[in-house]
Amino acid sequence: MYVNAAFERTTGFSRADVLGENPRLLKSGMHSRNFYEDLWTRLLRGEVYRGTLIDRRKNGEVYLSSQTITPLRTPDGAIPTWCHREDLTGQRDDADRGEDLRLARSVARQLFPAPPESPDDPDA
Repeated sequence: MYVNAAFERTTGFSRADVLGENPRLLKSGMHSRNFYEDLWTRLLRGEVYRGTLIDRRKNGEVYLSSQTITPLRTPDGAIPTWCHREDLTGQRDDADRGEDLRLARSVARQLFPAPPESPDDPDA
């Protein structure tokens, strides 16, 4: 498994932790067996997989990972894969905060409706 600095920061696994291992090391247990069967069927057909996985960091914390997994065939027919991962946890947190703000605005509008505009109001 190739490891870069971004992988180490995102997952908490060092290069030494993962060399010689396979991606199962990140498996969160949150996806069904059918999910992985479908994923590998697509890769073995030579298709690129793009999607979001729920992975697990070294400390056990789960996180959302946007992935592009590209199957590459070696001369002997084996298919090692190349994978680009992007941690989406912060984006999900931002989306959750945005949803909280929308809900708070909605409640505030119901509790404190805007007064009707006056035709004599210079700010209207």
